[in-house]
Amino acid sequence: MALGKEAMETGFNIAKDVSAGQSIKSAAKRNVKKAGKRLATKTVKGIKNKMTSARNQGGGASLLLMSILKGPWVEYHPVSNITDSAPIEFNVAGTAEEYVDLSQTMLAVTAKITNPDNTNLAQEAPVGPVNLFLPSLFSQVDVMLNEKLVSQPSNTYPYRAMLESIMHYGKETKDSQLTQQLYYKDAAGKMDLLNPLLAGENVNEGLKKRHEFIVDSKVLSMLGPIYGDLFFQERLLLPGVDLKLKLNRSKDAFCLLSSNAEGNYKVKILSAALYVRRVKTNPSVMLNHAKMLEKANAKYPLNKVDVRSFTIPAGNMSFNKDNLFLGHLPNRIVVGFVDNDAYNGTYGKNPYNFKNLLLNYVGVTVDGESIPMKPLRPNFREGPGQDFIHAYNSLFMGSNRLFQDKGIDINREEYARGYTLFAFDLTPDLSDGCHLNLVKQGNLRLELQFDNPLPNTVNCLVYSESQGLIQIDRSRNVVYDYQG
Repeated sequence: MALGKEAMETGFNIAKDVSAGQSIKSAAKRNVKKAGKRLATKTVKGIKNKMTSARNQGGGASLLLMSILKGPWVEYHPVSNITDSAPIEFNVAGTAEEYVDLSQTMLAVTAKITNPDNTNLAQEAPVGPVNLFLPSLFSQVDVMLNEKLVSQPSNTYPYRAMLESIMHYGKETKDSQLTQQLYYKDAAGKMDLLNPLLAGENVNEGLKKRHEFIVDSKVLSMLGPIYGDLFFQERLLLPGVDLKLKLNRSKDAFCLLSSNAEGNYKVKILSAALYVRRVKTNPSVMLNHAKMLEKANAKYPLNKVDVRSFTIPAGNMSFNKDNLFLGHLPNRIVVGFVDNDAYNGTYGKNPYNFKNLLLNYVGVTVDGESIPMKPLRPNFREGPGQDFIHAYNSLFMGSNRLFQDKGIDINREEYARGYTLFAFDLTPDLSDGCHLNLVKQGNLRLELQFDNPLPNTVNCLVYSESQGLIQIDRSRNVVYDYQG
């Protein structure tokens, strides 16, 4: 198209020069040469435009910085003194010339476990932390940008952290990086063996290992990420945006395990610090972004995570949850079950003991259609008829790991003994939400059936991942569209 227009213009210019007295040969030579230069210039501009468009995926101001000058971590302390029950809050004020790399944010906490009267534990005290102790200390974490809440108000923060750690990381990471958060895997089938002082077959080896860090009220240091949507995306936060965090404490009975139910042991947080990476860029980058913000907002596509919980009363042999998601559908869900008293917090039960409950039917339907295949029909009864291979395989089908060299550190024997989770990828191309999909509408229904009446009330936890979006305009107004 451009070539045709250029030819027409060149012919017109030749005729014009000839009418002005030039020879046809010289007029043609001069104008063809000019046309070639114009075409070359247009081609280069076209390539540059495409490169810019690629960098600006998402439609807003580009946050892919090619000219980072420095990026030190800055330490922030809570805005007030730490107490046993009050939230821990951090304020990170935006500056005029620095971006913030939220994906590199680190939370550091030192704590110790004491008796109810704040005295140190006796050496024989049968108490230890739950697994993934650092995020388990907080029931809810609120994130605000310029006073705008950009996180989900839910008290299931520990379960988000645990389910993401189980589903996203393999053994190598769990045995190294996650130990900074005191992740030491609970022994399958032994999750409610709560005396860490025992040995052999009578002890949960994970609890015993975690107990070693807190015996005699030793000070325990931990470090890990903030499990929030905004902190798991790589685009830099614009200068001039204030960040606030509010970490609400969990019950001591939730994050501690003990065979002495009357122990009433306490977690005493001694210090907390937030390490935030501030990024200084070439001034030309900031100027370019300012110009782009005149035309469009900065956009931050998010993997929006939500963990919902609902109770299933004792005595039920079946349970249907209609309208679990109505309207916008998630990309993926993970379903698990824990005892209600463990969910609410009790020293005598492990809150991360995901039980199989002798489930014999797990169905997920969208507008009446079974997704992604026919319902699961596991048989968890021990004996010659035991068969839950398709339920176990859902972990890999639902997490984009099927037939790939990626593991989640749950073997088939462990699966039925405290690690029973059901994962469902709801994306049409099985992308696991790794790229943007068209937002689907529908009614998602969960159907459950059990071999026996439930002996006690349980909580069904549904972890979901959806597309979300945060936008920031030139005036630093924040718009949070969690549906994407």
